[in-house]
Amino acid sequence: MFMGSARALTLNKVVESFKEKVLNNEMFEVNSDKIKITNTDNSITTHIDLSDAEVEGLTEIDVVFNYKDGKLTYEYNGELKNEIDESKYLFNSMIANLMYFTIGDLNGYSEEQMQNTLTEEKTKSFTLDTNGIEFNLLKYTKTDQESESGSLTVFFTKSFNLDLNKFNIGEKKDHAVYLEFSEVVSQFKKDFDNYELALELECELSNTENEIDISCSKNETSTKVVFKYSNNLITYELSSDEDAEKQMVEMIVSNLYSELLLKSIATLNKYSDEEIEQALTDIYTKKVTLENNGIEYTEKNIHTENDDSVVTVVGDVSGVSNLKIDLTKFNLDNLIETNEESVVGEKCSEKDGLYFDKNGNSVSKEAYFESCGVVENPKTGLMIPLIMLGIFGMMGISLIIKRKTYFENI
Repeated sequence: MFMGSARALTLNKVVESFKEKVLNNEMFEVNSDKIKITNTDNSITTHIDLSDAEVEGLTEIDVVFNYKDGKLTYEYNGELKNEIDESKYLFNSMIANLMYFTIGDLNGYSEEQMQNTLTEEKTKSFTLDTNGIEFNLLKYTKTDQESESGSLTVFFTKSFNLDLNKFNIGEKKDHAVYLEFSEVVSQFKKDFDNYELALELECELSNTENEIDISCSKNETSTKVVFKYSNNLITYELSSDEDAEKQMVEMIVSNLYSELLLKSIATLNKYSDEEIEQALTDIYTKKVTLENNGIEYTEKNIHTENDDSVVTVVGDVSGVSNLKIDLTKFNLDNLIETNEESVVGEKCSEKDGLYFDKNGNSVSKEAYFESCGVVENPKTGLMIPLIMLGIFGMMGISLIIKRKTYFENI
């Protein structure tokens, strides 16, 4: 439907998102205190403390990414002669791939799309001019008596060169390029100033670098709605005031401005006024998720007998009690109906990237699996299982590890 507008991707935004991706990764989140990510104006360094891992000859790892003229580069030229060398390559590849996924995410690509690029054939086809990507995998074969063939072949990420603003893996993007919070604030202020209800409710807007505050006052009743920003997420939480009337007033005001905020973000993502109106009409009746839409909310019902306040309501009021908006994943496409003719194919089949359910209708992959009773082979993606399990899936690159002690004590 749309590709999103091009925006300059800054090093600071990369650092912020990379930290979040690494520290929330299943492999590292339990031992996040062992990882330090620092940066200068021209580099990002990930330091991993392995002193408690009891791996002889390996106490720490430093993975460095260099930055210049909008390009991020990585290269590891370590030797591969023993298990310590293999461990070093493994850790470097893990961190390098997390950075690769970070840049892909910030440029609007899904985890599945990124996974599909990490093959020997695909990475060789990338060019800096066409894709903004130069990516080199190292093919490594070692003797393995437990393998039927007597050997084991793995792929490590050896190097890459990524142009932050030309990044293109040749597939349709699921959502627009990320937004800076300052852009959202600027658009929201503009929409707020033109919002007639803001004048009727006597509301005022103020903001800091990571917060938007809306204060309203009328008929001796006041309320405040606060949208907070951190790590690409804008969040709102209804106050826990035990006074039902005060909660009701805040809920009504927050409903109005939550919708206005969503409109502002949708406008920045280049959705038309008609598309925004259609999407927001159905947003509370159709299921939206943080993963698919970059939107998550919970609802609450409040009963009040209020008849003289900022607003006048007697009875039940329903609204959003918690709201999350992920600026990197904001996407209203599934809430917008198109006039395209439906595609019909062979029942319970997959062809040319399209999935057909038990009725032959074109559906999403998830709906296909559910309708046809198919179980998808699990993909590790960014959720990397522990090495001690013996099988390590690294962004679509499979690697069997015989030693099981690397992370036991980290």
